[in-house]
Amino acid sequence: MAGGRQPGGSSLNHLAIMYAVLGATNEAILRARTRESLYQPVCDAAVEQGKFLTTAVIVPNPATGCFKVEAAAGAVADTLRRIQRPVAATGADEQGLIRSAFHRGVPAISNDFLTDERTRTWHAVAQAAGIASGAAVPMTGNGRITGVLLFYSDQKNAFDDAIINLIGRIAENITFALHKFEQEDERKLAEQALRTSEENYRSIIDSIEDAYYEVDLKGNLVRFNTALASHLGYPPAELMGMNNRDYMSPETSDAVFRAFNDIFHTGVSRRIQEWENIRKNGARVQVEGSIHLVRDARGKPVGFRGIVRDVTARRQMEQALREGEARFRALTNLSSDWFWETDAAFRVTRIDSRHQRKGLERVNFIGKSVWESGFGIEVEGGWDVCRAALESHSEVRDLVVHRVLPGGKPYYVCVNAEPIFDYHGRFTGYRGVSREITKQKIAEEHIQHLATHDDLTGLPNRVMFSQLANAAIKTAQRYKHDFAILFIDLDGFKSINDTLGHEAGDIFLKEIAVRLEQAVRASDVIARLGGDEFVVLVRELGEPSQAEKVAAKLLSAAASPVKIQGQRCQVTASIGIAVFPQDGETEQLLMKNADGAMYCAKKAGKNMFRFHSEKAGLS
Repeated sequence: MAGGRQPGGSSLNHLAIMYAVLGATNEAILRARTRESLYQPVCDAAVEQGKFLTTAVIVPNPATGCFKVEAAAGAVADTLRRIQRPVAATGADEQGLIRSAFHRGVPAISNDFLTDERTRTWHAVAQAAGIASGAAVPMTGNGRITGVLLFYSDQKNAFDDAIINLIGRIAENITFALHKFEQEDERKLAEQALRTSEENYRSIIDSIEDAYYEVDLKGNLVRFNTALASHLGYPPAELMGMNNRDYMSPETSDAVFRAFNDIFHTGVSRRIQEWENIRKNGARVQVEGSIHLVRDARGKPVGFRGIVRDVTARRQMEQALREGEARFRALTNLSSDWFWETDAAFRVTRIDSRHQRKGLERVNFIGKSVWESGFGIEVEGGWDVCRAALESHSEVRDLVVHRVLPGGKPYYVCVNAEPIFDYHGRFTGYRGVSREITKQKIAEEHIQHLATHDDLTGLPNRVMFSQLANAAIKTAQRYKHDFAILFIDLDGFKSINDTLGHEAGDIFLKEIAVRLEQAVRASDVIARLGGDEFVVLVRELGEPSQAEKVAAKLLSAAASPVKIQGQRCQVTASIGIAVFPQDGETEQLLMKNADGAMYCAKKAGKNMFRFHSEKAGLS
């Protein structure tokens, strides 16, 4: 940020500029109709009018565990988008402004970025980009931190209390706008839910084969389905508003009035009430009906509703049951789920699904229990635990079973079930639904792989290597053996990036990663920490010379030339070695000592390795 300010304080001119930025961002907020249209204009206004080097809106991405740049403007915008910042803090020296503001909920300010120990990891990037000071201000919503508003300046001491307060107001205004968006989303969802509910209600009423009615407190029809109109023989338009006395005898209407009156005062519904209806053509029909009190939102009685059934038409009832079964099968065929039932011995007795057209499921399951059909189960203890739960007649929720299909394809199914009891309370089996979740499971496994492996090389990343190193420590402590960590840094890799570009640098790193992986044993682990840094876990170290042999192979692999874009590219490597337990008994200490030994190798001339402890090796 240039012009109009003195180090250590805000000039009146600069405060005026910042107020203009505030006004411009507020105008952008007023015009925004979506989150996407909100963030970028705010960043643009801060850079164009506030003369900041770069401004960005940064939020956590749960899928990657890293911060995501939602919008950015200025000279360093593209660089910000490329750098992956884990949301989780990785140590005080790597806390950084963004993580500090996000985790602590207060602004994080660095008025001398290149000497600030908190930003040490980013000094090289900052120096290249011209960043001299920075500030990260948290954005909050619903009582939690939702993201960070980041500012970079090319001047030292660019952020004092007055400036931070104004930035804080910008963040508050953004949060207020986001809250408005959320309220608008909730309003739209509520309206849609209300419309859907009404449509579903009307659809359900019209799909009921029995006659359905709703009357007000005086007995006037206010809602009914076509079955009632057909039952009474009236056109729907003529039937609407008719009183129950219009299609009942005086004696019947008096009896129905007494029933309604009793329900009005007690609030107790009647499942079966017998009366006689008179059709438009004069025919009398004996019916059974239900009567339920209808209340408004405040609990005040406003009418009655119920079902009316012609009890003289038993055959029609049987047909209704058959049609109900047909509807169930139709719904089953529309669904991707299976509906199934078992007997008391857990053998499948029924299975309905559109997938039955393949002719596989019935053959595989009818007469068998699921554990006899070649499925595995994702439950600790396996099928024995599941059988014990079934024998205790417990509900089954989200049970995942799996098998391998012909051709080696995985196949996952999620099962939900409940026990069935007859009228006497005796257990008769289970019924439930099952759904294929293969794509979901594969996606979950892919996400897990992305979280633990390096995007570029496919090697384990820092997170996974830390887990493996900690596991190696426990194993080494238990069985009393040593292991080693080799910290590798490529010498001269920067020149490849500078001369051939980042794409060529990525190709080179992938090739080097393959060569380094081939240079270690299958039982050892190699990971990429980032940039041109790799680390190797050498398991079960019998003597220090084994670590030396691995280091020598790695040096040789790294030094082999790689041809990229028609040019011969070659680097060397510097390797630091830390041995457990003499060089540290924690993963953090071992990594730190291996890193220190690597720097010793660089200072000694590069293309070599050094042990952290002279007693551990012969170098």
